[in-house]
Amino acid sequence: MIRIKIYKLFNLAGVASASMFDMLALMFIVPTVTSGANAEDTRTVDSASFGVDINSESVVSIAIDKDDVVANVTPTAAGSFTSQDAKIMVKTNSLDGYKLLMSVNNGRNDQPTLVNTNANVTDTINSTATTLAGNALVANTWGYNLAVGEVTSDSNTLFSKIQNDTILQEVKNITSIHTDTYTLSFGSKVTPDIPAGRYSTIVTVSAVANPLKLDNLQSLTYMQDMTPTICANTKGT
Repeated sequence: MIRIKIYKLFNLAGVASASMFDMLALMFIVPTVTSGANAEDTRTVDSASFGVDINSESVVSIAIDKDDVVANVTPTAAGSFTSQDAKIMVKTNSLDGYKLLMSVNNGRNDQPTLVNTNANVTDTINSTATTLAGNALVANTWGYNLAVGEVTSDSNTLFSKIQNDTILQEVKNITSIHTDTYTLSFGSKVTPDIPAGRYSTIVTVSAVANPLKLDNLQSLTYMQDMTPTICANTKGT
């Protein structure tokens, strides 16, 4: 069983995102009368414009179609593969896009393993070391796959190494309120070499709106975004 938690993170880094929308432009033009009219009828005109400034923080929301992803499998000597899928929807108003991230916590340590819920069992299902098709996974390993849209995983799906603080997807430079749908799949191959039981972990999926500009450490949310410029702009460095 993989229990999935979701979090909604907001860009509260002190970088206000201000967007101007020109809602309406008004222009009044009346030609100057120069023929057949006296000077008193001569008119001059100017133009006027109307705009709306909308000041709001960049926000992102995330929804998932299930809390627990459970796969039942009967192991064989050659290894039995199984996989399960969860649908994720991300929506944001951040014109600079967002990041979709994943972390794993099995309750015992920070290693991305599936742990038997029987406390007396020390065997675990470890992460795959490399990206492999489901039917090619090493015995007693597991992995993940993220696909754009709604898909169904199978033994030909490629499953990657499970790591903490993994950036699953990054979307940049959008032009309007934006919604994306993903399928997050988990697959495992098991043999009778490990005891029977339920092997589980908690997967945390989060989405964070990208700030329009990162100037210093105060505007930084994830260390993956660190640059020499941010370091140099931070007071005390």
